[in-house]
Amino acid sequence: MLAYLEEHLPPQTPLPFSGLLAYETKCLSCANISRSPSPFQILDAPLSSLTGDPLPSLDDAFLSLLRHERLDGLNQYSCGACGQKSDALRGVVYQRMPNVR
Repeated sequence: MLAYLEEHLPPQTPLPFSGLLAYETKCLSCANISRSPSPFQILDAPLSSLTGDPLPSLDDAFLSLLRHERLDGLNQYSCGACGQKSDALRGVVYQRMPNVR
């Protein structure tokens, strides 16, 4: 059914129960923010922290989706705006949540 809707709806028509998120990366050298929008139908909330400890609640699992990751050292970001490899912050911003009413 989902494949049929994706094939037959105009490209800008949101699918039922879909949302829109953007992966954002902020260069810490020039402060440029690059955004890559992406539609989603499922939120993948983790059940454990990065250290492997269980998260105490569903709220904590969803909050972990909003934490930014620091890109530094060997994992520096290659910024298209300033042309440098620099430290950066990367995270997800939810731009439109699904309509579940």
